[in-house]
Amino acid sequence: MVEATNGVAIEPPVSHTPFNADELLEEGEDFPFPQQVTRASFNYNLDRQTDQNSSSKEFDVDHFLFSNYRYTSLDDLSSELKHLLKELDTELVNLVNTDYSDFINLGKSMDGSVDLIHSIKVDVGNYQKELQKSQSKLKNSAEIVDGVLEQKKSLGQLKYVANAALLLNDQIESAEAIFSDSTKGKVMFSVLRELTTSYVSIHKVLTKLGSSSLGSSMDILTSLNRRISALRYNYKGLLDEYLRGLDLKDEASKDEVLGLMKMYLILGEPGHFSKIMKEKKEHKITEK
Repeated sequence: MVEATNGVAIEPPVSHTPFNADELLEEGEDFPFPQQVTRASFNYNLDRQTDQNSSSKEFDVDHFLFSNYRYTSLDDLSSELKHLLKELDTELVNLVNTDYSDFINLGKSMDGSVDLIHSIKVDVGNYQKELQKSQSKLKNSAEIVDGVLEQKKSLGQLKYVANAALLLNDQIESAEAIFSDSTKGKVMFSVLRELTTSYVSIHKVLTKLGSSSLGSSMDILTSLNRRISALRYNYKGLLDEYLRGLDLKDEASKDEVLGLMKMYLILGEPGHFSKIMKEKKEHKITEK
């Protein structure tokens, strides 16, 4: 204790730890230096702070100011923020005025567009009606074309059947003429071969004609079938006559017998050939 001159005791000053400026600095922080609040620095610090606190849903103003501007005096900070706010307000007003001018110009440029749109709408409606009419005409034309194609196909089939019927008629007439000539004299084996060729040709044409749905329903085919049946009957009669009159003892007749057998096979009468041959052999035995 130290005694004062006026008799009052004065306590000696308390000893404190010496001031250390590094204690006020955060770890890794440089020497404190106040930052001026400019638009560029403010945006930079704001973006950095937002990235650091990306998980936070709300922006913490106190933390932002403390982290970036705690060494700036309040007067300077307030003045600089007011200046920055004034710049933003001015820029906002300019942007609004510019956008409003653009909006006005756009409205002026659209003057008369309603009438133009209405005119275009009318034209489009008329074109749509014309298009529907054209589609209807095309549909009708397609149906007509399909009908014509079907008729053409039917006419093609009819032409084929008519040509086949004419060919068949000519072949039947030719065979009938051969048969008519053969009845005037002795039947020759060459005549039988000619009749066989005609019969085979007639049978082929008749088969093709009968396979056609149109040909099988024609009345003319019924008439031709009757003539073919009569021709077959007469042809078979000539074969029977020639075979019965054939001399089996003659060596030259063996080839004719083989040819006759083939002719009976073509007619589908191999059993009838065997029957006649059997009768000839029995007759031969009886004569002995």
